[in-house]
Amino acid sequence: MYCECCGTKQEVTWNFCKGCGTKIEKQSDGFCDGRRKESAKAELFSQFAAASLYEGEEEPIDLHDSNDEVGHELAEFGSDWYEELPISEAEMTEYERILTESGYTELIKKLDESNSEWRHSSINIAITGEAGTGKSTLINSLRGLKADDAGAAKTGCTETTTEVTCYPHPEYNYLKVWDLPGVGTPKFTREKYFQTVDFNEYDFLLLVSSSRFKENDMWLAKTIIECRPSAKLFFIRTKLDNDFENLKQERRKPLNAGERTMIVKKIREDILENLRNGGIKEPNVFLINSHKPETFEFNKLNMILIETVSDLKRDAMVLCLASHSEDILSKKVDVLSKRISITSKNAAVSAAYSREHNEKPALTIIMNEARLYAKQLGINTESLNLVAKKFRKDISELKQTIHMHSSAILASEKSFAQYYETFNKYRFSFVDTLPMIGSQRKLRKFQHQCAAVLKSILNMCKSENKNLQTQIALWTYTDSE
Repeated sequence: MYCECCGTKQEVTWNFCKGCGTKIEKQSDGFCDGRRKESAKAELFSQFAAASLYEGEEEPIDLHDSNDEVGHELAEFGSDWYEELPISEAEMTEYERILTESGYTELIKKLDESNSEWRHSSINIAITGEAGTGKSTLINSLRGLKADDAGAAKTGCTETTTEVTCYPHPEYNYLKVWDLPGVGTPKFTREKYFQTVDFNEYDFLLLVSSSRFKENDMWLAKTIIECRPSAKLFFIRTKLDNDFENLKQERRKPLNAGERTMIVKKIREDILENLRNGGIKEPNVFLINSHKPETFEFNKLNMILIETVSDLKRDAMVLCLASHSEDILSKKVDVLSKRISITSKNAAVSAAYSREHNEKPALTIIMNEARLYAKQLGINTESLNLVAKKFRKDISELKQTIHMHSSAILASEKSFAQYYETFNKYRFSFVDTLPMIGSQRKLRKFQHQCAAVLKSILNMCKSENKNLQTQIALWTYTDSE
């Protein structure tokens, strides 16, 4: 048996560790505390597996079939696996000052602000093009909406845009998609267009067409390039599904994969030739179907938006996009992983300075962060309900299929507290009573513990998302037969 505080090997006759002085807790059944924790964790996971299904299902999910790392030893989550953010003496002095002058609520607010800077970003995407080219559908798709959702842009074949209109993201309002009127309408002639629209206000400009780009499109693009060479201008060819549907009507045999690839290549070559003949030397072109963003080049469009946005806005851009591809999912996991250090640090500080025994600030902080993981990776209840409805599946069947555990863990503060407790390996030592050293030690231990929980939940959500995407692909293929 070894001391959990300093790692010194212990003799069975010892009552205190000779390395650090920690009192040794002896178990009547002969098992060390770590073995006991492991057994308790396995039992609790079994309960969560059963709880994640609705009543009436015969068997709980077998935890060992899932790909997450939740059941592994806590030793895996040592101090080397994440970029540690130590709490300095200066920071502790500042926390004490805020606590004394403004109170505990203000301290929590200050900690929250340090991890929410991305919400104060401002990302503006301008979309323009002629009527009937699919601008409104693209605006909705970029914000994860359908035409009948609240706040969706009105769709139609006639010119519905008579003035510059802002459409904020329904959840992350720092992202705003702007619908600009097309050039050449009576109200927006070439002569008046730049008096109405200031392209310096936008991070990106998407010029949309559902066929070839017209003369007015060329004029607008060249003028923007001349006046603002650094502008991030992208040409979007929409309604690619219509091209394939028209070809389908003209043929007896269905298109195979090779033929579909050649058709997309031919459409791209035609557009590039069209734009170059119009004086656009190096156009960035994306072929999309806004109704099904998981197809064609919608993902490439999302990735170029992420890669070309300013560094200060990149994390915010990643977190407001839907997870339609492995590339976006990977970006989200990277951003969420980077947040673990600061979140665990904030949780440790909030717990250390809580002066009311009934307060559980640290638990709330890490539970909210864990729920953000589920939401961002598309395995929260709202997202799963949409998937279940789309494929006409029962929600409990869906959860069982993807080996769902996170929904039960994140269902309530009580269930999350039970899960959190399985990672609690902190043991009191006389070192904790020493001025400054004791406080730093407790904060460091608690920070490691919170980080371990967050990494575990993130891995779990990532695994569940992977299983979900596999199942969606299978159901989509089955429905297409």
